[in-house]
Amino acid sequence: MIPKRIHFVWIGPAEMPDWGRRNIEEFQRLNPEHEITLHGEEILLPQYREVYNRRTIPANKSDLLRYSALERFGGW
Repeated sequence: MIPKRIHFVWIGPAEMPDWGRRNIEEFQRLNPEHEITLHGEEILLPQYREVYNRRTIPANKSDLLRYSALERFGGW
């Protein structure tokens, strides 16, 4: 069975804006059976560090963080 875990990531120099927090809160409200975790760069696996540092597009960086979260914790 696939764990009911959802991993959100936020990268950037600033805190997540209100719209981002509201999005996560709404997802939790609609999916109360899921465990939701918000991650930052701290979860990046060492094997992705070099590629991560070369990326300039935030969406590319967040993909690598999501891969790391799935590999570390499972879920989808």
